[in-house]
Amino acid sequence: MLKELRCLRLKNLSTSGQSQIYEFDYLSGRVFVISHEDSCKLISHPELVGLDVQKSLYHATADFLLYLQNNGFLNKINIVNILRGGLNFPLENACVSLDSSIPDVSFVSSERMSSGKVSYLQMKYKKVIPSLGSSVLVGDIIASGSTLINTIDYLADCYEKSGLYPKNIVVFTIGTYKALDVVRKIDKELHNRWSFFEGIIPVFYEAIFNVYDNCGITGLNTFGLDFYMADALVLPQLRLSYQCQKSTIFEKCAIYDGGDRRFNPEAHMKLICDYWTKLMSGGSYSIEIFLREKLGYDATISFEDWVTFTGYKDYDFGIDMKNLYHKEMKMIETILDEDFTVFCATRLECLKKYFKGKTGYHHE
Repeated sequence: MLKELRCLRLKNLSTSGQSQIYEFDYLSGRVFVISHEDSCKLISHPELVGLDVQKSLYHATADFLLYLQNNGFLNKINIVNILRGGLNFPLENACVSLDSSIPDVSFVSSERMSSGKVSYLQMKYKKVIPSLGSSVLVGDIIASGSTLINTIDYLADCYEKSGLYPKNIVVFTIGTYKALDVVRKIDKELHNRWSFFEGIIPVFYEAIFNVYDNCGITGLNTFGLDFYMADALVLPQLRLSYQCQKSTIFEKCAIYDGGDRRFNPEAHMKLICDYWTKLMSGGSYSIEIFLREKLGYDATISFEDWVTFTGYKDYDFGIDMKNLYHKEMKMIETILDEDFTVFCATRLECLKKYFKGKTGYHHE
């Protein structure tokens, strides 16, 4: 997938605020990747939980909405909150920064159910307020995209039954390549439904991640759900943040379960601590192979190959790429020089201390 992204045209559209806004032209569609130091910190520090999750996404979201408004992309706003993970995204708060009317707010739930060996999504709660020519804002953490498909299909039916259609749909996500495939498919279907529909605008925070299609070298990863950075489009700002918090590279997932992280922090904290406890016990894999799985390369990679592999070739991010490359190679060498058991033990103790001080959680 990154090979296709390397062919994209990138423009830095930052004009205000402290966020970087990058536009890509993907298969004749608009794709945005946005960055702010707070959203970088959220992804590189999985110990941030509760309201800190939403707060960390505020500035990037507000700056991007302002960009959309200034460029005529926003009409009357209808925010659709997907319960629970969609509430990680501060869409309503960010709209306060706009010079516009108070948005309508809709709610839908999309729960994963199972019957025998068959799993499916069920919408138990639905409260949607369609309005003609509105800009629909949706936030969700997207791994497979099934929740997004389910939600937008339902929204489209609601609009159609009311004899209305939206202007566009803006999807804010911490997500994966699969989100792009899903958006492309839904966008085509909605254009066939509504001739005046302007399209779906996907907006990624910091990266377009890869997702595990197996259990990983450690056997601890969850197929189809855990995000990682090898062969992903990771903005240089996030890569630099990873280099400053090198344990992040080895996390089970780049973002973890958004619903638990926001609304059930004890379950999230237990999952992280359990994961690092298992890593500390070691396995039949080497740290070199584990690190290569996470990054996609090792310290033998040349600068020329690195900028190609990361997707940075021919793009001007306004960052010294050679310096970023050398820092990453140094980081790899530093990790390989450490005792990985000690590395894991140190990370686990830091997590326990932080969680106990922040929330009173004590991990046995």
